[in-house]
Amino acid sequence: MLRLKSWTELSFRELERRAAAAGDSLPRSTISNALDRGKLPAAHLVEAFARACGCDEDEVAAWVRARRRVAAASVGEPDRPDASLGEPPATARSRSRRKLTVLFAVLVLIAAVAVWVAIRPAQPGQTREVASAPLKILPPSEAQLANPPSPAPHAKPVLYVGDSIAAETASAVSYFVHRSGKGAVTAATRPGAALCDFLNVERSRLVPEDRLSALVSEMRPAAVVLQFWGYSSADTPCTGGAKPGTDPYYAHYAAAAEQTTREIEQAYESYKTDATEPPRVLWVLQGPDRADPGRTRRLNEEIYREAGEVIDAGAQVSMAVFPYEVIEGGRYKWTQYLPCSEDERAHALCTHPKAFGGVTAVHPDTDDHLLCLNAATPERCLVRSPGLIRYSRAIAEAVVGAL
Repeated sequence: MLRLKSWTELSFRELERRAAAAGDSLPRSTISNALDRGKLPAAHLVEAFARACGCDEDEVAAWVRARRRVAAASVGEPDRPDASLGEPPATARSRSRRKLTVLFAVLVLIAAVAVWVAIRPAQPGQTREVASAPLKILPPSEAQLANPPSPAPHAKPVLYVGDSIAAETASAVSYFVHRSGKGAVTAATRPGAALCDFLNVERSRLVPEDRLSALVSEMRPAAVVLQFWGYSSADTPCTGGAKPGTDPYYAHYAAAAEQTTREIEQAYESYKTDATEPPRVLWVLQGPDRADPGRTRRLNEEIYREAGEVIDAGAQVSMAVFPYEVIEGGRYKWTQYLPCSEDERAHALCTHPKAFGGVTAVHPDTDDHLLCLNAATPERCLVRSPGLIRYSRAIAEAVVGAL
């Protein structure tokens, strides 16, 4: 079950919310205690857990059957788990022996699940968030933002493509990825650009050699990271002037996402050999849109998640990470301030340490979606900005995990 939870990249709190939405009860303290202590959860908890992890009903039933087999493997024990998990306790006389037997059976089940996760085919429309590799790297100084460290000699190439947010985060993403020793970032960013500007379409504002297919053919990256807030206006001719939040807007971005995948695949075919692998295509999920929360929700959930693997960097600047309580719909609730993390307190990134127990600004006063606290020069943020560092670290950790 721990392997399944790790595969989904969902927290116990998120699993609890998903279970409640499906009409199940999955108290996070109960299931967390069960897994942490090697206890066998009640059948109804296993069922709710599997469903919250995204299993279909056939797979849920398979999990419940597996749980029964684990229970049956306990010597002399009926199908009853510990009282703290919602059912009668085992007798004290045989508790130690039964605990060891159940724990051994659970470990066998976990090994089986590892195989199941590895071979389970993707369901139609199902995507996965990239498994992150936590980086124990200090936040960058302003000097390191101005001049990120060079990548390691044999680091894998990473192409970072996008708009204004990509431009302002490029230095911080490069800093974290290069310090990991795993990747070498090349940023191809254009403030105000739409996704279609990087495609081979007639009204792109980029010259052919600056477009995605040419960049992939030249760089041969191990990963392509796509960061697009979803800009669309009369200044981006390739979008056809589709107004954000309208059906033509979403239809345009869906078509552009599909074309992006095709162009990357075609570019890879131009240099494919037995020794090469196709690049991982990673879509960055956007933070909340203060003016139109439904816009980035639909862009993320209906387009980027459908397009392929995703990095949920936007969650890091939303109320989803509010540490003191679960905020309903917090993933798409905009906020300018969030409680300071321990890392921010330790490294002078808590912008208002005496306000409300310590809060930090994740957006500047003058802009609702940019992350650089010096919004006057967002093209390349050289100011230590907490929101930008949160967002960039999330991208970098996913990239390193993908490499």
